Amino acid sequence: MVRRNSYQKGCLFKRGRNWVARWREKVIQADGSPGLIQRGEVIGPVAGLSKRQAQNLLAAKLQPLNQGRQRPQTMLTLEQFVRDYWEPAVKPVIRQTTLATYQEHLRSYILPRFGKATLSEISRAELQRFLANKLDAGFSSNYVHIIKTTLGKVFSTAVQLEFLDRNPVRELQLGPRENATERVVFTKAQSDLLLAGLPEPCRTYVQFDLLTWLRPGEQFALRWKNADLEKGIIRVRETYVRRYKTFNPPKTKPSIRDVPMSEAVADLLRLQQRQLRPRDGESFVFSNSVGGPVDWGKLNTQVLRPVCKKFGLPVITWHGFRHTGATLAADAGVPHRTIQALLGHGSSATTDLYVHSVLESERQAMDKIGEMFPTVPKLFETETERMVN
Repeated sequence: MVRRNSYQKGCLFKRGRNWVARWREKVIQADGSPGLIQRGEVIGPVAGLSKRQAQNLLAAKLQPLNQGRQRPQTMLTLEQFVRDYWEPAVKPVIRQTTLATYQEHLRSYILPRFGKATLSEISRAELQRFLANKLDAGFSSNYVHIIKTTLGKVFSTAVQLEFLDRNPVRELQLGPRENATERVVFTKAQSDLLLAGLPEPCRTYVQFDLLTWLRPGEQFALRWKNADLEKGIIRVRETYVRRYKTFNPPKTKPSIRDVPMSEAVADLLRLQQRQLRPRDGESFVFSNSVGGPVDWGKLNTQVLRPVCKKFGLPVITWHGFRHTGATLAADAGVPHRTIQALLGHGSSATTDLYVHSVLESERQAMDKIGEMFPTVPKLFETETERMVN
């Protein structure tokens, strides 16, 4: 026998100056069992609606229920869903560091506000107001966009697992992100000045990065087994996540790459090998005093920043050396496609962000253009010149 959907008309009554409706809805309890709850809602003002009009509005509202088109809503709270369903679902498929970032946003901002609310109760309007309040509180637009991304990931999983019919985070409006701060990129002369002023071993670390353009996590995760001096190849197979003190494979397929060594890089690594005398291939090429990976964040604040200020240079970060190397290579005429491959980028648009114009090359370019047109006529002649002619 085919079970028919139960039909209900609901209950309509006056409360003060309004028509109020009540009806029953099927729900899924937090333990997964079916249940039934009573809903209530103000239909409209008595002064503006007759009883028949109010009944018609109620009938329209109940139509999806009576026709079986509305899925029973879950009574799971957001906190329960994140703990029991979302984390187990995403843990196997996203990187540990990405999951840790999502968990931090949930713990710090999202669950304190929405953790006790059921998934079906959290509206788009509430989420919009929540994010807007973060902007009003002084959070950067970039950071609020990241919080929104975390919300979107959680609710999209709820839709995929059929706890919700739609993702309320979709189409939320936050306005544009802030323009990224222009990254400091050094000229060749500035790079030489910095190298001359840096103490060892920081000088070696910086020189290596300027010559190879590795990401900081790639450079300081490099082990001797992946620095093949015989074949002249650096194999990028691992990255160090400083914040969580963990090692991961490179994030994207293009990041897994072989970087050819120049003779300068090979010489630098041979010297490093003689000085460190590594125990085996698992030892780090650049290591701290106990043999672990170098913390380049401390190098930024404790070494780079003071030396830059001492020599009147802009303060550069470790990632800035990667940008500097790519920019100097482009200035030297290295093809864009080659730079993209060496940087480990999947998109040429990403490489475009790394190749910065520097004032010296711009001036040289304009001088070359000027040499092409050495006899440009004057736009204005004096009255005397006009009379002579």
